[in-house]
Amino acid sequence: MRSRDNLFGALVRLHGWHPDQANELIDAFAHELAERQRAVLDDLFDRYERTFHQDAFKDLIAVIDPEEQRP
Repeated sequence: MRSRDNLFGALVRLHGWHPDQANELIDAFAHELAERQRAVLDDLFDRYERTFHQDAFKDLIAVIDPEEQRP
């Protein structure tokens, strides 16, 4: 089982959260992590050779960002 599913289950079943509340909290945290990664990209590219195209990193970050998955 995925960690997200475990966390969701704990919030809903053990702590009585509404499923929408649990999803919103988990998605907000994942988005916060993605924003932290985005914030350091320019510095990383300045410190390291540009061996990877910047869009590849942005695409990688988008994988964990729930806001990027929404239409």
